Amino acid sequence: MFDACEDAEFDPADIDVVQPYGNFSAQGVASLIDHGFCTYENVTEVLRFENLIAPSGGLPVNTAGGNFAQGFVHGIGLAIEAIRQLRGESVNPMPGAKTCLIAGGPAAPTISSAVFGRDV
Repeated sequence: MFDACEDAEFDPADIDVVQPYGNFSAQGVASLIDHGFCTYENVTEVLRFENLIAPSGGLPVNTAGGNFAQGFVHGIGLAIEAIRQLRGESVNPMPGAKTCLIAGGPAAPTISSAVFGRDV
């Protein structure tokens, strides 16, 4: 599991929305596995369209479209979308979202992740 979440006393079940950076689809999938949202064994069960969309999915991912639909600006759009989600201003809102993980990597020389949150 992702050590930073553990250190911050978070686990994947505490995350409402995920904005993984991925220049290629495999990077996004690997990031979800690395962060503990699924395993190699159950990835095909978790990564289903109906599970990955807002507002009805259990794990809404890249709610502004990610690199494909939002644009490739080395991940800045992911931070912007995280804030929009938490403010309730996203075009694909996850109602009541209190946390959003943004993740960079894998397959990059530097890998970073951050959990954005809001008080309720």
